[in-house]
Amino acid sequence: MLLINLHDIGNITIAKEILQKNSPLSPQEWEFIKKHPENGYRIARAIDSFAHIADAILAHHEKWDGSGYPYGLKGNNIPLLSRILAAADACEVMSSGRPYKKKMSRKDIAAELEKESGKHFDPEVAEVVRVILND
Repeated sequence: MLLINLHDIGNITIAKEILQKNSPLSPQEWEFIKKHPENGYRIARAIDSFAHIADAILAHHEKWDGSGYPYGLKGNNIPLLSRILAAADACEVMSSGRPYKKKMSRKDIAAELEKESGKHFDPEVAEVVRVILND
């Protein structure tokens, strides 16, 4: 639960205007956004009671196929907690929507997890979440 609540703590270092922007980000704004896992990692490492989740925070935007950030980790080189968090966070975003994207049904979320399995998401984690969504 602590990881779910704090995974985006690095966002406190990003200007509110960027975080709340309703239009596409500029390349420069996107670079600021991509720094939040590293900033969150540093914050978590500095607090004894959060240090144990720092590595998971750092890697929560890595993708199974290696196309994520900040380091382009791939497959099992991504910490398991980060892989689980990536799927859970994506489900939260898809189910609640954003100003720039409508919320999705459980069926559509499950389909998206299947489509991105092996690319964005760990296939085993994606399958577990899909089973839960289809229950």
